[in-house]
Amino acid sequence: MDTQLSESLKLNPARAGQTSLGSRWQGFVLLALIVAAFHPLIAGQFVEWDDYETIGRNPALNPPTFDSFLSYWLKPYMSLYFPLTQSVWHLLAALVYTDTPLPSGLHLPAAPFKILNLSTHALSTLLAYRILQRLSLPPIPALLGAAIFAVHPLQVESVGWTSGFKDLLCALLVLTAIDRYISFRLSQSLTPDRHAHRLWLLSITFALLALLAKPTAVVVPVILLALDRFHFARSLRESLLRVWPHLLLAAIVALATKFFIQTAAQVTTQVDFVYRPLIATDALSFYITRFFWPVDLAFAYGHTPQRVLQSGSLYYTWLLPALLAILLLLARRWDRRFVLAGLLALIPLLPVLGLITFEYQQYSTTGDHYAYMSFLGAAFALATLLHRVPRSLHAPAIALASIFITMLSIQSYRQTFVWRDGESLSLRTVAVDPQSWAGFNNLSAYYLSQKRFTDAEHAASASLSIRPFEDGNLEAQFNIASILIQQGQIREGIPLLARIVRAAPNDVRYRIALAVAYGDVGRLTESRQQLQAALHFDPENSQAQDLLNRLNTFEQSQPNKSPVTQPSSPTAPTSSTP
Repeated sequence: MDTQLSESLKLNPARAGQTSLGSRWQGFVLLALIVAAFHPLIAGQFVEWDDYETIGRNPALNPPTFDSFLSYWLKPYMSLYFPLTQSVWHLLAALVYTDTPLPSGLHLPAAPFKILNLSTHALSTLLAYRILQRLSLPPIPALLGAAIFAVHPLQVESVGWTSGFKDLLCALLVLTAIDRYISFRLSQSLTPDRHAHRLWLLSITFALLALLAKPTAVVVPVILLALDRFHFARSLRESLLRVWPHLLLAAIVALATKFFIQTAAQVTTQVDFVYRPLIATDALSFYITRFFWPVDLAFAYGHTPQRVLQSGSLYYTWLLPALLAILLLLARRWDRRFVLAGLLALIPLLPVLGLITFEYQQYSTTGDHYAYMSFLGAAFALATLLHRVPRSLHAPAIALASIFITMLSIQSYRQTFVWRDGESLSLRTVAVDPQSWAGFNNLSAYYLSQKRFTDAEHAASASLSIRPFEDGNLEAQFNIASILIQQGQIREGIPLLARIVRAAPNDVRYRIALAVAYGDVGRLTESRQQLQAALHFDPENSQAQDLLNRLNTFEQSQPNKSPVTQPSSPTAPTSSTP
């Protein structure tokens, strides 16, 4: 620990251990910034990236039942185990579910879930401000640092994306675990007693809850080790004696995710180990660039390992993170907290830089929501810089920082309108990345939901031209089959659905769609076979079981007639974003 910081803690330990959020007006400023920049998100709809699978048309929430609540804790969903997040959604759905369909055709309105996201982000911002203060930063620099966390345009995705609540809840719990650990260290230094032990246990508890919200909370112990080393000047041995429970929990979750949840069957993107460090530094370069120049933001950037390797950019993009690392090391002589700031920005990104392959890499290694927690490091860096500038430059530095934050707020406000519906988000995605086959699929699914069949077909065809069916683009073919079926050309759509089922026999969604189509044309035996196969792969699938029960009832009551059911609306690609 540098001399100035050490002396600060020695001379004024009470100040180092403050727990208040500062004066009320500073908290109100942060909340006002968030509301001003992000309030249009509340009027947004669910979007085709996961929202309908996780909430809008999720059978577990439509309607929410006690059995579905238990299912969250018993098995993963969409290649991810996040039962705490699902449980919060379940409780909110129980409050806002309507028996009568809304104009959207759904039973769950999007607005309450948007408000939940916005409220969680606000709480995380206040907690980030608290942490900055407790790391010995004065109120005004800490306030401006927290404002970066609050309103940077990269944060819009996590708040605007309804399914992004898992990132928000995880971050809130991670920040709480960090806050409790800082309290533990400060209390241990001042009054070592049972209170300090309780704070330590609370830090472990919140770290566990964060892991149950999203597995990326495995980074918590590494963050705590960095705090111990660069702020509290603890030895590695002493830190490990306190962080080992966090490490054990993180190791269990990481191994379970790797070998039992996101297995090779789901993680189709493979990259040779020799290239992974370059893929990681290329992703870091992307995030650094977007931090200082947050324009052309989209949901998926097409920043896949294959495209990065083909472009050759990874052979020089490592220079930017290397340069930033050198600057932070040089700034260490001025204040070692700059190194800590760099680590707080880097560590949350480690699971999603491409050092370990993950499912979303088939769309892009980089994504705005992955950077959400990293803004604690960015906030800490800005606050430290404002704190350490010479007194004669203090006022100009505060003014420049305020202008920068105002510009970020305006850009965030503009970015919120990208998230108003699936069309806006998909159009932005394909504008930023014209080769986004998934973006065109989502655009097709949105147009299909609006009965804009010609537009839906054009978007699906564009997707297939980028990534053919033979390369795994089943969703575009599924959208085309759904277009035919919804236009009454069921017999023409059945061969397409059958082809998709042959390509993905374990996907019960496709089997159910084929079963419905068979039922519509009176091929009841084949319909039954598909439903039974769906239940074989997913015995607890309520939709398949309900359709099979209806088919049995119909055959018993009217053996000479065919049940006519409306095919369910197609769903967008399941991105299973980690």
